[in-house]
Amino acid sequence: MALERDNYTCQKCGSTENLICHHIESINENPIESADLDNVVMLCTICHEEIHSRVGCRRQDLTCENIKINIG
Repeated sequence: MALERDNYTCQKCGSTENLICHHIESINENPIESADLDNVVMLCTICHEEIHSRVGCRRQDLTCENIKINIG
């Protein structure tokens, strides 16, 4: 559903290749909400890695509160 909603496009760079569903709030932090369509965004693998390199969104931070900053 997220692929369709986001038009099979990375929501950061516009790529249509190597897409991955990025959870804004970690699956580990909130497993019930992880299935919520409003908790995910489609990113290509390059943008996904870049997002997870940001402070506040690193994999060890368990959340991605700043995901909406600089998307698009």
